[in-house]
Amino acid sequence: MNILFVCTGNICRSPSAEALLRHKLEQRGLASYTIDSAGVAAYHIGEPPDHRAIQCAHQYGVDMSPLRARKVCADDFSSFDLIYAMDNGHLEILRNICPAPQRHKIKLFNQHIYGAPSDVEDPYYGDQRNFNNMFTKLDESLDIFIKNHT
Repeated sequence: MNILFVCTGNICRSPSAEALLRHKLEQRGLASYTIDSAGVAAYHIGEPPDHRAIQCAHQYGVDMSPLRARKVCADDFSSFDLIYAMDNGHLEILRNICPAPQRHKIKLFNQHIYGAPSDVEDPYYGDQRNFNNMFTKLDESLDIFIKNHT
């Protein structure tokens, strides 16, 4: 299964989800997954994740420093089986740029995991606590994802 996480600039939420899910799958010996992340905007192309996200990941034993931000591209819609929007704004953008035959792949992450149409909160304009909260919630959500998809 190929999974793409999408947020705004691909430096906070989506690379955190990518790195954490990849780590969890590797720990469980589940190598049949391809995990990636991207942004809907080109604000940070080529940049590493936010240093606060890297710090959180390190606390979970995850090294996300090699990741680099990229923007969603047309090939992503055919290459990935699941495309997770981290918030409703990303969901709308993805649905608008995705070819109609591929739109069924796009899901709002929290809605797909919990059944509630809520956003993964953006920690970017907050402080380290906001990043810690995001990472804790992603950790819990990704455990549910693994339980339901493996």
